[in-house]
Amino acid sequence: MNELDFAYIAGYIDGDGCFYIDTVKAKTGIFPVVHRTILKFASVDESIMIWIKEFIGINYWKKVVCKKLQHIQRRDVFEANLTGEGLDIFLNRIYPYLRIKKKHCEIMINMRKTYCKPVKGVIRAQLTKETFDLRCKYHKELSSINTHKLPYLSAVSPST
Repeated sequence: MNELDFAYIAGYIDGDGCFYIDTVKAKTGIFPVVHRTILKFASVDESIMIWIKEFIGINYWKKVVCKKLQHIQRRDVFEANLTGEGLDIFLNRIYPYLRIKKKHCEIMINMRKTYCKPVKGVIRAQLTKETFDLRCKYHKELSSINTHKLPYLSAVSPST
């Protein structure tokens, strides 16, 4: 892994990558949701996904197209996700090379700092209210800059 590869993939992420924090309903515990950090890659070019698989070591899959839209001629879309501890290392390596999504990466780095490294013999460290509130703050912050909504109505945007 050389720096040129990290610069290249940072450029790819600036164009076609997505940093996001997902929430799922908690099955147990005192907090209503669990936050998951994800860096998503997507491409219609499978060769790019093969390179990402070889470079980062993550698997990719063909995205399932909505059954109602299958009659439309479309190219296959391939996706891959990077999560967990591998994401921690990766974020710091690509951060200097990002241009468009540098703030996204910064929020994600801060979010990942709220997760404890696994300790042998401990299933999961207890989540505090302060940490949960901090995760909610980062989730809201990243969601607000990930939105596709325009901040104001323009002549080309729908009025609804």
